[in-house]
Amino acid sequence: MEFKEQDSRLRGNYILGIADNSLILGQRLGELCGHGPSLETDIALTNMSLDLFGQVRSYYQYIAQLSGEDKSEDDIAFLRLERDYKNVLL
Repeated sequence: MEFKEQDSRLRGNYILGIADNSLILGQRLGELCGHGPSLETDIALTNMSLDLFGQVRSYYQYIAQLSGEDKSEDDIAFLRLERDYKNVLL
């Protein structure tokens, strides 16, 4: 039983790192909206940002299921301290 709990925690931390990477990248790409060199590039970057946010939502929902707590994906994404984010660039 202890092994399954540790496995679940490690899996959650790994998925959290992937989700946080996608969240920050999606936010950075979203900042470029309206500043692309051409209309097509601008639309493509914005769509990539939205795709990343969709992935992030799925990741955070999965993490909420693994934790067993009553948290939503918004709670996990935005109600953490800065040190709790697992983004590789942070």
